[in-house]
Amino acid sequence: MVSETKRWVPFDPQRQESNGVFYCFLAKVFYIGQARSAWAGRPSLTYPGFEAFHPTLAKAESFVETERKQGSTWTIEELPAIAIAGYEPTAIVITQINTRKTLAEFTNTAFDKPGLIELAEAIKSSRDDSVIKIEADKEYCRPAELPFKKHSSRSSGQVLDWQSKRNEIDVTHVCELVKRITLLLQQYWG
Repeated sequence: MVSETKRWVPFDPQRQESNGVFYCFLAKVFYIGQARSAWAGRPSLTYPGFEAFHPTLAKAESFVETERKQGSTWTIEELPAIAIAGYEPTAIVITQINTRKTLAEFTNTAFDKPGLIELAEAIKSSRDDSVIKIEADKEYCRPAELPFKKHSSRSSGQVLDWQSKRNEIDVTHVCELVKRITLLLQQYWG
C-alpha cells in the first residue's frame, strides 16, 4: 500500500456496509510490472502483489522510484476499471489483469441489488488472482481519461525516464458493465 494514500486497500466485504450505489463510471488503475535480466539474458518477471496497483500515474512512478535497482525495467499499464460508489466516502474499483479484454467474462452477470457489496461480489472470477477489487477514497476515483497508455521505463544513469504508447486494451466490456449497472441504478432509484 502506498503510504501517502489515505485509502487504497484490497476489497474486504467484511469491512464494508452494503450502502446503496448512486453512480458508476469507467475508471483507470495503474498496474506496475517489473522485469530484471536473468540467466542467459532472459527477463525474470516479478509481481509485487497488491502494491502493483495505484490510483494515479504519479503514485505509480513514485513507487517505482523507491523500488528500482540496477538492471530492473518497469512498466506501468493503465487498465480500465469500474468505479462504483454512493454517498459514503468509500468507492470500490474493479479491474482485471492478465487479459486484453478486461472483465469480458462478466458482461452477462446478473445484478440484482444496487448495493456496494452486492455489485462488487457479483463480479467473481474462476481465477482468484485475475479480478482485482480495491476499496478507495472517492477522491482517487475519477473518470478515466482516454486513451489508455502503457509506460515503459528507460534508465539514463540516475534518472528514470518514461516512454508512453497507446495500450491496446479492449474497454468495450468494461463500458458495457458500466452501462448495465447504470441502468440498474436508474431503475432502482428512478
